[in-house]
Amino acid sequence: MHKFLRAAGFSMYTKKKDIEKLLDLLERQPSMTRCVQVDEESNVCEMRTEVAPGLGISIIGELNEEGNFEREFYFPYQESHIIGSTEECSVQRHTEKETYSGMVDENKVGITLIFYIQNFMEFRERMLDKEHHSKISSVCFSGMSIGGKVLLPIKKSQKQIQKAKVAAKNRNSLIEAAKNGDEDAMESLTIEDIDLYSQISRRAMKEDLYSIIDSCFMPCGVECDQYSVIGEIARKYHKSPAQIILRWFFQQKIPVIPKTVTRERMMQNRNAMDFVLEEVDMEILHSLNKEQGSFPSPYEVT
Repeated sequence: MHKFLRAAGFSMYTKKKDIEKLLDLLERQPSMTRCVQVDEESNVCEMRTEVAPGLGISIIGELNEEGNFEREFYFPYQESHIIGSTEECSVQRHTEKETYSGMVDENKVGITLIFYIQNFMEFRERMLDKEHHSKISSVCFSGMSIGGKVLLPIKKSQKQIQKAKVAAKNRNSLIEAAKNGDEDAMESLTIEDIDLYSQISRRAMKEDLYSIIDSCFMPCGVECDQYSVIGEIARKYHKSPAQIILRWFFQQKIPVIPKTVTRERMMQNRNAMDFVLEEVDMEILHSLNKEQGSFPSPYEVT
């Protein structure tokens, strides 16, 4: 069952066979169908069934040689037409299936927003159309939830609000300069982040965390499929994801210096030596590497 199926109004469907029957029904009466021929041998098709304005179920699959639709996966969707960002957007395909994530360096919030792309079929068509291919000019955000909490903003005086605005403006200017290669801006941002981390760490030792949080973001999307793979391996060995990654390094004879200040994590790091990853799991972890790190490979250092 898809995690957010109930958020689209289908909370009564909990068993796999009932969901399969629902998807079979939706395939027979789609609101929209779109197919993209990727190459001579493969294609991607999407069937969307709207259950409320802008809300519905999207079913992804392909047409076989007989022209019949073969379902691969599905997801609930919620459309949005309100532009949330006009910053440059990059797109990356997920490892396991035909899904994509977008990344936007949004200066207004000073963070990289990472999200699933709902209209990826349109993106695929653009990529295949070499003549009319164009950059993504804007992004509209939408989201689903099956629960949550409301964190009320901290009450601030006008002086504090004005000070925060000036600080945000200065930081955005530094981020823009850093993106353009300004080393002084990069150094300033690094020092700011270190100071902020130290300040929060000191306060967290003696204050309730909820009393010091102003705002926070939890980006997800691009690497979610990779984190889930590591999580599955961690459950298999009854270890933490961090211990799995450490063990992966150890078995390649790559030296690692893990950093922690908590006794519990120190013990976990030490216990990364008391098990061995099977070869199949080592290969799975190898496959997650996309050669996009900022540092040279340990195999290439001389």
